[in-house]
Parts: sequence; structure tokens; C-alpha cells
Amino acid sequence: MHTATAENKIMYITSAHNFSKIPGSPIAYWLPKKIADLYKEGRTMESVAHPQVGMQTSNNEKYLRIWHEINYSEFMGNSEGLIWIKYLKGGAYRKWYGNLEYLLHYNGSPAYILSQKNARVLDVSFLKKKKCTWTDLTSGNISFRYVPDDTFYDISGHCFFPKEEDQYWLLAYSNTKIFNELKLVFNSTFHCQVGDVAKIVVSKLTAETKENATELAKECVQISKADWDSFETSWDFKKHPLV
Repeated sequence: MHTATAENKIMYITSAHNFSKIPGSPIAYWLPKKIADLYKEGRTMESVAHPQVGMQTSNNEKYLRIWHEINYSEFMGNSEGLIWIKYLKGGAYRKWYGNLEYLLHYNGSPAYILSQKNARVLDVSFLKKKKCTWTDLTSGNISFRYVPDDTFYDISGHCFFPKEEDQYWLLAYSNTKIFNELKLVFNSTFHCQVGDVAKIVVSKLTAETKENATELAKECVQISKADWDSFETSWDFKKHPLV
């Protein structure tokens, strides 16, 4: 809680015991007791969304290209052997959908990239997993986005991997102000790392609340996708909305 002093300044009063309820015991004296109590339930993004660090090529100039530099059929499911794979690299502040610009030259085998010193490659099973992404480095609030399943990602554009039925409502929660404030408890710098997101508490919601949040998130994703696809910078561009 907080109260005003005679000098009209704000003074926070809290129990040190509340700090121990939060992972890492940060001295987050401004957090309401209700938030600290939520950690007793043990539900964090780590347990329900499973955020994970991405891969690294150790030579982006060699292995990455902007999508329109490559033959369209080589990465849109019409070719065999995974020559080019859609690749997430974070990007500018944008919620719900977008920042889909890069391709990874996989060349049919992880060995092609692993031949590069210090490279690390994701397993192809990640191409079938439901995921949401965010940008590690940001000068303002963090923003989370729905992404296609058939994507790899690197350490600039981290991902979390929820169950299919949880994907949209967790995306909605991730884009709230309270989520952003909770992230600042663990890291007040310009970075938003996997470990920071993993520690954020997730409240138990009723089935009705989850359904409502899911439908709102789906609508936001559709609006954001339509906006992204209305420009030729999108690989799903069909025509400009003014035409």
C-alpha cells in the first residue's frame, strides 16, 4: 500500500515477506499484495506458455534474406526439402501480427548452418508448434504477436509456446499494461528476455473470461494482419485496399 506524508510525498508501506513470493525476490515494493499473492498459485508464463530462446546463425549475412529476394515458391510450401524457412527477428513495436520479413537459408539440413562456428539451430519440430513472438530489444513497451506455425526464430525475436487452446488469450494478456508493468519488476532495461517473461504471473481465469479474451485477441490479430497484408512488404499481399 502507499500513503501520503505531510510533505505531500508518496510513501510505500509493504511487508518484506511479499518479496519472497515473487521469483528472484525482487524488491518490488510498489506491487499490490494481490499480485504477490497470485504467485502462491504457482502459475507463471514459464509453466503455461513455455518461453524459449531462439537459434543463432552466427552469420546472418550468409544465411538470411528479405523474403522478396527469394523465389516465392521456395518458401510458401510449394517446394520440398525446407530450402528456405520463414524467420522471426523481432522488429519494430507492433502488436498482434506482422514483422514477417526474413527467410532463413536452411538448405535442406541443419548441418548447412551448423557448419558455421558457434551456430545453433532449432529442431524442425518447432515448425509445427503454436507460438507467439516478441522483440527482445525495445525502447518502450513490449509488444507480442501471433505468428504462423511454420517459422523459426532467433535471439532477437523470442517466442513462447502455449497449448493451442491457450494461444489467443495468453497473447491478449501479454499485450496488456499490467503485463508490461510486471516485466519491469524483473528487468527495467530496454531488453525483454525469455527469463523475464517466464517469471510473470498468470492468474487463473474463468472459462467465460478466457473465451472473451480469445475472441477479442482473434479480432485484433485479424485487423493487424489485414493491415500488414495491405502493403507489398507482406508475402501475403494481394492488392492495396484503395484499389
